Amino acid sequence: MDFTHFLPTEIPEAPVKGDERILGSSEFVERVLEMAEEEMEKKTRYRGRGLDKGKLLQRIAEYYGIDLNELKGKSKAAGVARARAVFCYLAVEKLDERCASVAKMLAISPSAVSKATRRGRSIVAGSSAEQALLEC
Repeated sequence: MDFTHFLPTEIPEAPVKGDERILGSSEFVERVLEMAEEEMEKKTRYRGRGLDKGKLLQRIAEYYGIDLNELKGKSKAAGVARARAVFCYLAVEKLDERCASVAKMLAISPSAVSKATRRGRSIVAGSSAEQALLEC
């Protein structure tokens, strides 16, 4: 039996990243990998400048004019809840902190941090506040 007709007639010029049948075109995979690398570089840059969740919490307290202890407390006042949501979003999404570690800092549950992160994302969307709070 001759199986040579199953062999590829052309050898690909460049190595392919991933299985195109599952991931799609190689160009798509390359773009996704580049975006992921850029995001990781941003997180590393923030940490390299000494920005951690403690400093971020202080900046948010100053930005919103809220006492740091009030921000860490159980207050449900609208301004405090808004600032806490922005903090959760920036800490979890931009500084790559875990919800459990942010929850411990704020004395709330990890699921509350997750919900606040979603609220914070919508608050920060389209705002220049994110860059102002993250820049040293």
